[in-house]
Amino acid sequence: MLQLEVTQVLDVTVTTVAPIFAQAFELLTGGRTTVREIAMEKIGGIAANRTSAVPFDISSSGYARLRLIFAERDKGPVIFLSPSHVPSPQIDGAGLAILDVIDAGFSVNPPGNLVGARRIGAHVYLDEIDIT
Repeated sequence: MLQLEVTQVLDVTVTTVAPIFAQAFELLTGGRTTVREIAMEKIGGIAANRTSAVPFDISSSGYARLRLIFAERDKGPVIFLSPSHVPSPQIDGAGLAILDVIDAGFSVNPPGNLVGARRIGAHVYLDEIDIT
């Protein structure tokens, strides 16, 4: 299992909220890998005020991505996006799994402001069989 969680808290009002990009990785055996599940969950959001007649909340963005990397130069990465609860086909030769958690950044012009807190997390279940 590979798991990652990021929390971002804005304790004052701001005009720019940085995007979230975080990674976790695991070395694999280079055998046969099956991605059993990849999931992402997000709570919270960013609220804006004074940018329009109606305040709005941005909370539905964000995703998780899994990349399986191979040692061979001629073989590109295999990429999975969340959510998926269906096992993948077996993939031979992957040596590295990288889990990315990504959420958008936001910016408003003064006198607008942004405030909020968000937590985004993801996990992936990997099954490996050594075929050597």
